[in-house]
This record gives sequence, structure tokens and C-alpha cells, in this order.
Amino acid sequence: MRLLVLSFIFVHTLSAQTDSLLTASTDTSKVYEAFDVDKPPVFPGGENEMLKFIAKNIQYPQLAREKGTQGSVICEAVVEKDGRLSNIRIYRDIGDGCGGELVRVIGLMPVWEPGEKQGNQVRVRQVIAARFKLEGGKSKKKSKN
Repeated sequence: MRLLVLSFIFVHTLSAQTDSLLTASTDTSKVYEAFDVDKPPVFPGGENEMLKFIAKNIQYPQLAREKGTQGSVICEAVVEKDGRLSNIRIYRDIGDGCGGELVRVIGLMPVWEPGEKQGNQVRVRQVIAARFKLEGGKSKKKSKN
């Protein structure tokens, strides 16, 4: 029996302040929103492959499991012109290590197919969310969805 059930949401746009920074880019060119480009960035194999990648690599943090922490974590990253991810940040966290775990997994992702605007590769902000849910038990801590 697995202790962890994860569901994922892939959201293309989000403009907001963020809490945590993992890696920074040295490129200072404009970062576009996915709705503002001709072709948004794509994880290798598409969204379903990204969800499989996250599910394979994510680990429910021990503290979160012990405390019964459940809910959605939202991170954002910039898909650079070469497809690498940078500026990985937590936008919404439920605590107890869940946000850091999603940041860690996003940092492991392979190179994406970059976004394009007017035939040129551009930097594009992407948002990736994961729902942390314990299987077969009630939360000791109120969910923060």
C-alpha cells in the first residue's frame, strides 16, 4: 500500500511574488507568459510525460507524512531559450518540506523544448503544481488547498 497519492496540475501562467529561489539565470532578457508566446515550452514527450516524471521522482517528506500535511504546492520556473529551467521558486507552499520537495524534483527535469515568439526562442514562465495527499488516512493538519 502506498502512503502517497499525488495529483498534478500543470498551469501555464501565473504572475505573482514568490517565496524561494533555487537557481538563477544570468540572462536578463524578457520573460514571457505562456499566453503571450506563439508556441509555449513543452516538457519532453508532453504534459503526461512530465506528470510521470514528477510521480516517479517525488517523495512525500517524512515530516509532512508524520504531521498529516496535505494540499497543493505551486512552483514556477523560467524555461530558458535553450530549454533549461531556471529561477525555480515556490509560489504556494503547504509546509513541512513539501514545497522544497517539488522544487527539488523540478530541478531534476530534463531540458524542455523552449517557447517561441515570432520564430525566435524566448524565455517563458511556467507553473507546475502538485497535490500532496496521504492515502487511507485523515489529515492531522488542515489541508491548505
